[in-house]
Amino acid sequence: HVVTIASLMGRGASPLNAAYSASKHALRGYFHSLAAEEGSWLRVDVVLPGATDTGLWDASYDAETSPKDGTNDLSSDGVRRPLHADDRSKMPVERCARLIVSSMIGPRFLSYESWITRNPGLLWVYLASYEPTTFRLLTNLIAPLRVAMWRKRKEDALYLPTLLGQLGESLLDYAAGRSSGLFP
Repeated sequence: HVVTIASLMGRGASPLNAAYSASKHALRGYFHSLAAEEGSWLRVDVVLPGATDTGLWDASYDAETSPKDGTNDLSSDGVRRPLHADDRSKMPVERCARLIVSSMIGPRFLSYESWITRNPGLLWVYLASYEPTTFRLLTNLIAPLRVAMWRKRKEDALYLPTLLGQLGESLLDYAAGRSSGLFP
């Protein structure tokens, strides 16, 4: 029995995470292929957790204020500015672990792939899987908002109300003439 942990980002495009998303697509594809080839004797489960409060972001820093030589020394101004990801959509690690274990012990025919996330991650994966045109339209709307927040605030907005706030801010900037386009 093989259980691999990939990511929901292996189900569809994810702005600000192109390399990570591509690696999770590859991982998912490899293990689904392995399951198809060796399914007569090997059970393969692919677990796709969404945003989980693992502390991953605690070690992420803004490239402009991080040292260029790979050391942990401070930047020239003496400040390392951590990047921020909105924690409100993240699942607690303990819950994620319990759900992973429960997917491992379920019947083989039901558990070849498990999606483990809170909303809006679950909506995201449903749309990517069952409504790809709608998913693409929403991704094309959300991507510029996330990129704008990343550039402006060094924040990765995972929380839908935060993204809607950025949309409102972008609309106000456009209406006031502070922006040349409706989207950043």
